[in-house]
Amino acid sequence: MQTLFANKRRIAAVVLAVALAAAYVSARMEDDDRSRIIVRSGSLLFDNGTAAVPGSAWSKDLLLDEWKPVDSNYRSITGFAVSYEGVYAPSACQSATTTGDDVEIEYTNGGVTGQVVRLRFKKRRSHLFGLFGKNEPKLQEQGHTLTVNAASTVPELVYADPTGGYISKVKVQGQAECVIPPPPNDAARLAFHVLIQPKAKP
Repeated sequence: MQTLFANKRRIAAVVLAVALAAAYVSARMEDDDRSRIIVRSGSLLFDNGTAAVPGSAWSKDLLLDEWKPVDSNYRSITGFAVSYEGVYAPSACQSATTTGDDVEIEYTNGGVTGQVVRLRFKKRRSHLFGLFGKNEPKLQEQGHTLTVNAASTVPELVYADPTGGYISKVKVQGQAECVIPPPPNDAARLAFHVLIQPKAKP
């Protein structure tokens, strides 16, 4: 009888250990250590975090012509999770979060020109032209000029556009495009945000 109870206790201990290990792995998978990047119109703005929980400052790699948040012992990333808020045309964007290694943001300038600007987030390694090191979120200018807004309470990059343009398309690698029509008014234009979460490697 004592042997039976001892075996049951051992089995229970093993089951508990397995459950705790699974919970730990699950928590690690959900525990993203980098701030969410919020892309919004009003020019084209890239906020690293929020005013309540700001992320690290933006830093430019002059050799690769791309920006990244300053590293703070963050884990390597597996890609990006993209979602939306303030969608003014419900059919334009998927309601579920989409994931991929690349995220292209298309911005259409206001005014009569309607010039289209495209900037891209890419998963790239941290050292020696992206050949070595951990994967980090990189924002490629693709021939356009981004500047740091020193007056912002959140680390913010700006593509300056005084014409009142809007985010017109989001392409997540391997997913259906999110095409956004012209906003019905300025309030809708400013309320639409693209939320980009760099996903930490477990």
